Amino acid sequence: MKSILNNLFFFIVSMLFLVSCTKEPGVGGSAIVTGKIYAEDYNSLGTLTGEYYAQNYKVYLIYGNEAGAYDDDINTSYDGSFEFKYLQKGNYELFVYSDYSYCLNCGNIGDSVVSIKFQITDKKQELELNDITIFK
Repeated sequence: MKSILNNLFFFIVSMLFLVSCTKEPGVGGSAIVTGKIYAEDYNSLGTLTGEYYAQNYKVYLIYGNEAGAYDDDINTSYDGSFEFKYLQKGNYELFVYSDYSYCLNCGNIGDSVVSIKFQITDKKQELELNDITIFK
């Protein structure tokens, strides 16, 4: 009887350990997401005056499906590229701010958020997002 109780105890402790090790979205994995921020400059008349990949531009990342504050951020490189490393499997939302003040054909006026939701499905996935266009 003592052997059965010991085995049952070991089984329950093992199951609790496995359940508690369920990993949430966020850092601690091996997946990578990359992309580039593409900027369009407009003057006060709404005329496009320049297009380029935005360097030193802030990109924000939210882990999971939680609304609210961001969990991580990074600045783009000289070529507009960004990279978030060491992600776990799960759902994410990436966002940047865009200034629609001078874009008369855009339908919005003032700052706006451009966001992309994506999912990491493999622990070693390397996901490359399409260019994200912002207005400046």
